[in-house]
Amino acid sequence: MTEDHPGPGEPGPPQPGIVPLRPLDAGEIVGGAWRHVRRGPVLTLVPALVLMVVVLGAEGLLTLVEPTPPPAPDLVEAFAGALGGGLLVALLGALVTPPFAVLLLAGLHLAVLGQRPTLRSSYPVRP
Repeated sequence: MTEDHPGPGEPGPPQPGIVPLRPLDAGEIVGGAWRHVRRGPVLTLVPALVLMVVVLGAEGLLTLVEPTPPPAPDLVEAFAGALGGGLLVALLGALVTPPFAVLLLAGLHLAVLGQRPTLRSSYPVRP
């Protein structure tokens, strides 16, 4: 067969973790992501859920506190009003997203290396 995809009797490339050690195609990348979620759902889904609740909760509170004004006759005023609310939510998302991305990547690097990620191994408490 080809160099990247061995035939039926040929040994496959080494795969210490969730992805093989060779050039990957899109299906293998998506498959590796799903294997990571199945092996450690708490490590992957809980930080994503918390991030979603924080950002969407802030957006919901913003819409409750600042009700939609009546349509402005001036297009520039309407655009500025919509931009102000969206900018606050985008800024909150930009501040909250990086720490949660680090939490997700902490478990992912162990899974790629073939180790079973746990809460203790992914997020060690330093004295």
